[in-house]
Amino acid sequence: MRKREFVSERLERWNRLDRLIAQLESRRLKTVPTHMLDEFVQLYRIACSDLARARSEEMGDDVEGYLNMIVARGHKQFHPPRPPSSRVFRRFFNQRFPQAVRDIRYYVLAAALCFFLPICFAAVAVTLQPSLAYRIAPPEQLDMLTEAYAKGHHGGRGEGMDTLMMGYYINNNIGIAFRCFATGIFFGLGSIYFLLINGVLGGAIGAFICSAGYTQSFLSFVVGHGAFELTAIVLSGATGLRLGFLLVNPGPYRRLDALKIHASPMITVVLGAAAMLFIAALIEGFWSPSGAEPLIKFIIGGALWVLVIAYFCLVGRQPTAGDQTGHREGRRG
Repeated sequence: MRKREFVSERLERWNRLDRLIAQLESRRLKTVPTHMLDEFVQLYRIACSDLARARSEEMGDDVEGYLNMIVARGHKQFHPPRPPSSRVFRRFFNQRFPQAVRDIRYYVLAAALCFFLPICFAAVAVTLQPSLAYRIAPPEQLDMLTEAYAKGHHGGRGEGMDTLMMGYYINNNIGIAFRCFATGIFFGLGSIYFLLINGVLGGAIGAFICSAGYTQSFLSFVVGHGAFELTAIVLSGATGLRLGFLLVNPGPYRRLDALKIHASPMITVVLGAAAMLFIAALIEGFWSPSGAEPLIKFIIGGALWVLVIAYFCLVGRQPTAGDQTGHREGRRG
């Protein structure tokens, strides 16, 4: 109760400070009105005091993290603006993204089960009874894909067709990932549904093509981009599950307040997943259909899976010097 009252009494001030900082960060104002600066300074000092109290009374990592983020952003407004650099980009992929994924690791595990178990079950069922695939996927889609994999990839595709297909893959994959994430607003049930349905569909189609005798052609095509594409879909579903859980169990906050406090790491995962889907589309558009030997594709595909797993398990474990400095500044604030 003490934590709930602490947050509810101050959240409006924090939100106002957040909006003021966003206006100052945008640099759209050539001159900043005096009253805005006065309000910013006053609210910033109060937020620093709130942060100190939240730490001393152990209000929790979520409250401390949210206040530390606001105070750190506010602290930067007292210094001249720096020109944009690649450090923000590097920090996102070297630290923020993998850390945010590890922070929701249990949701990632749940999403992986909701996605990969249906793939396995559907694949086994269709392997035992190939005609079952026609009850799961559109018959014309199955026939078209089977014909395409029957031709193989010996000659590759034309450069123009590769570019066209890359655009299609980006649109299709981002659409799937967005549904897995956005439908989490229905208390996580929408995310579970789309993970299950896409898992069943993917497993059925893959098993049908393999049962037709084109296993090498199919697997050598999907193994290259699968590490990025499938992982990104799972991460999108995991973020949707996290979103749904916050609505079911917002803790000591109102639901909207809980979403505001936890929005930043969820957005980080979604943006990182979008980047992975773009990489997957590049691979699927230009490398997967190439005429390279299947063995080479399997080796590279396996290496990419190891790379992706190692990235999320190992990268960002140790904060960089810049991040440690920023954290110390936040604590001094």
